[in-house]
Amino acid sequence: MIKRIRDRIRKTSPNSIISYEEWENIVNKHNTAKYILRETNPFRILLEESLSNAEELILSNRIKEVHDHNVVSDKLKKVFITTKREQENETIGQIKLLRDILNTLQSWVDAKKDIENAVNKGVVKIESGEEYERRKGF
Repeated sequence: MIKRIRDRIRKTSPNSIISYEEWENIVNKHNTAKYILRETNPFRILLEESLSNAEELILSNRIKEVHDHNVVSDKLKKVFITTKREQENETIGQIKLLRDILNTLQSWVDAKKDIENAVNKGVVKIESGEEYERRKGF
């Protein structure tokens, strides 16, 4: 199960400490999300184009029932029918997945900012690298 950092910050008591490992993980996710969400990143462009194409299909009602005819032999022919409702459900699922990916990436970007704001307010403290090494016994 994925826990959002925002939820964790809201539930923390004043002066709670975020471990150095967890902070490194948050920073790595933040950097990865920033890289993926750049305007010129082909992966982001692909995600957004796929999302807009799927939304366009649903909104313009261009989904039709599909009949796929496969000829097995001279006398045998198979017909596979994919109903309009099935295709709509698949497209809606695709839209939900793409939005979820983009929202997750954005939450990774926001998580670091939220924690930094909490540190500035004195609500949360981040364990330093030296404290981590001392605690782990390096």
